[in-house]
Amino acid sequence: MPIENGKIYGKFKKILISEMELKTESIYLKEKLMELEKNKSNSFQFANQFFYTYLESRLQLKNKKISKTLYGIPDFIFSSLKNWENKSWNFELIFYVPSSFEMLEIQSVGKRFVSIDFDSAINGNLVENKRDAFEHFLHDLAHGYHFFKDKDEFEKQVQFFINLKKNFSIYESYFWDEDFKTKFEYCLSDMNSNSTHLKEYLKAILIGHHKKKLNIVGKLETKLEQEIFQLVG
Repeated sequence: MPIENGKIYGKFKKILISEMELKTESIYLKEKLMELEKNKSNSFQFANQFFYTYLESRLQLKNKKISKTLYGIPDFIFSSLKNWENKSWNFELIFYVPSSFEMLEIQSVGKRFVSIDFDSAINGNLVENKRDAFEHFLHDLAHGYHFFKDKDEFEKQVQFFINLKKNFSIYESYFWDEDFKTKFEYCLSDMNSNSTHLKEYLKAILIGHHKKKLNIVGKLETKLEQEIFQLVG
């Protein structure tokens, strides 16, 4: 779970628990999760049961009752689940953490992954040493909401990722710069954004990369800057 200076933070912090509590919870939930794992044929139904299994557990731990507001769960999570159920939004359920390139590929065809790390859930471990399996699932639904919620913006984002995929070999040639690679992968997989912000962010990290490469403190020469802008679109 996102932790800074020993404190849990983020949009889901009300429903999160400590790492110590996570281990205890995993023992309590193991049988339920193992039973749930037997039926993966219906992706939405599986994901929905996973959601309510954890929600019930967290509400018990927080001494809260299920109500219309559902303590600690933002409305956009229910919007994502509802649109997944009625097939308005194209989610794909997976059981591992996808690579940034896999994220690029799926977004370029107008889909979003929702991942459930079952091993981490059953063993009470953090996914990538950052989030528990439930929060990771919620995190993906939140990203999906921002990707799909506006039709015009959705189409612009898809086009952005199509263009990115087409020129991926160019960006990949810059991966010797670890700072650029990290920021580029963040752009592919972990930004809740719109198409304009995505483009401006990509331009900024490209300019930063070339300044680093050329050891330039001030502005890049106009020709190189124009090439960057043309590449991003």
